[in-house]
Amino acid sequence: LLRKRLVHPMYGKIGFLHGEPIAAEPLETTAAQILKRRTGLTGEFHVAGSGLARIFLDNKLESFTSFTLLTATIADNGLENSTDETGENFWTESDSPDFTQPDMLPSMADLADLSAKHTTGHFFSDKTYFLE
Repeated sequence: LLRKRLVHPMYGKIGFLHGEPIAAEPLETTAAQILKRRTGLTGEFHVAGSGLARIFLDNKLESFTSFTLLTATIADNGLENSTDETGENFWTESDSPDFTQPDMLPSMADLADLSAKHTTGHFFSDKTYFLE
């Protein structure tokens, strides 16, 4: 499940579904609520890792993110809500999408790789990306 951003920063880039944590509840609970609200889907989440990502565009800071990456097992693939004011959700047509494509957020390839390699335990990533 991927999401094309319809807001800045990184307008038009494709990444994972995202949301803001709520201090009073576990991340997995918040993630399940965001998934349901934005897609109509339900899933069982677990924390895969966390980190920092800085994205520079023409040598100017475009985006700085502190993140926790959660992965999910999703019961079915029928999107009820595919678009809202901040993005468009869609299923990738491939079991292994090319996360290095120019329309992807630059962190996608690293996050997919780290998530696949760390099937137990958590990873931490601190990366900086430069776009032109």
